[in-house]
Amino acid sequence: MNIAFFHYHTKKGGVTTVIQQQIDALKEHNLLVFTGEKNLNALRNVDVVEIKCYGYDEKIKCKSKPKDIANEIYNQMVKKWGRVCDILHVHNPTLGKNKNIVKILKLLQKKGIKLFLQIHDFAEDGRPDSYIKENYIKNAHYGVINSRDYNLLLNSGLKKEGIHKVFNIVRKINTNRITKENLILYPIRAIRRKNIGEVLFLSLFINEKDYIGITLPPNSEQDKTIYLEWKKLAKKLKLRILFDDDLNDNFENLISKSKFIISTSINEGFGFSYLEGWLADKFVTGRILPDICQDFIDNGVNLKHMYDAIFIPLDFFDYNKYFLRLIHLYLLSIKRFGLNVNKRAEINNYIANIHKKKIIDFGLLDEIAQKEIIINIKKSKKKLDTIKRKNNFLLNFENINKLIIKKIKV
Repeated sequence: MNIAFFHYHTKKGGVTTVIQQQIDALKEHNLLVFTGEKNLNALRNVDVVEIKCYGYDEKIKCKSKPKDIANEIYNQMVKKWGRVCDILHVHNPTLGKNKNIVKILKLLQKKGIKLFLQIHDFAEDGRPDSYIKENYIKNAHYGVINSRDYNLLLNSGLKKEGIHKVFNIVRKINTNRITKENLILYPIRAIRRKNIGEVLFLSLFINEKDYIGITLPPNSEQDKTIYLEWKKLAKKLKLRILFDDDLNDNFENLISKSKFIISTSINEGFGFSYLEGWLADKFVTGRILPDICQDFIDNGVNLKHMYDAIFIPLDFFDYNKYFLRLIHLYLLSIKRFGLNVNKRAEINNYIANIHKKKIIDFGLLDEIAQKEIIINIKKSKKKLDTIKRKNNFLLNFENINKLIIKKIKV
């Protein structure tokens, strides 16, 4: 069987790891990878063809039409095999990092190419800049990596026969079990949805000798700008945070050195961070995402110790300015999604409810508000103690540290 894979890039990260796992599992077949941005040595045991006009829109300046790109992919297949593939396995086609993706795939369908579309993320899940207004592709099979997305597609009208659960493979990391340093690790690429501000926030509650490490920097220019701002704040406030290059070690060694793993993510496709630590005999704690984690819980993973919110009093930041920003961005998001509905009453009711409770989850706040809170808590022990009283998880954070060290040594 001839099988081709298609993704925007082959940079180090979650999707590239999944593609490599699929290549390894299908090694008895004839394989080929198409990508918009080719990285040397990113994938093993497979030929990789770079389609320059299929990278992220923000990084490419390409005048090629979707028809030209589809023809290039078709011709590369014929050159490789003498015919087209039996299956074109496309990763993240519903996330319009390249606005021509749906048009290209529909043209390939017309050329007789069968599509398997694996969903890691939906643009509709809070990503209006990546939203494609064109209808999803018909007459194709869809693969999802969690039960939430399976039910979403099923309820959206897709036939059960055409939706498949394709859970990611989580492999055991080769580590030693000896903790050598005072490292608490967040093993992710620091894109915006990983909620990096909350990592800085948590660093205010760890033991004085400990520090938190973030393993990888972001790729996109927007995420890089935000990431650099967090770096500047951490340096200014002398927070116990180390970023990517400062850690100066490979992934396996960092896992080995760590006392335990944390996650502060507010949106996940699969949730590698929840499982990889356990397989390396490391405790995992932090923010739980109930919809994503339900698959893990159903299979016996105990995540009861994790928190689903960090409650912050409204007077710990300029909440009036925050709500003005929230209203503006919410209505702008509705517009970018192409929804012709009046949502002002809905957002006003949401804000009124928060005013009534006088608290808000730290993970719901934008970077500006999160920075204000971190600065205020750093300056005031009284405010820090107030936060501990409102959040039992933070009150016990240092104790968790001690318990985990004891458990690992046993």
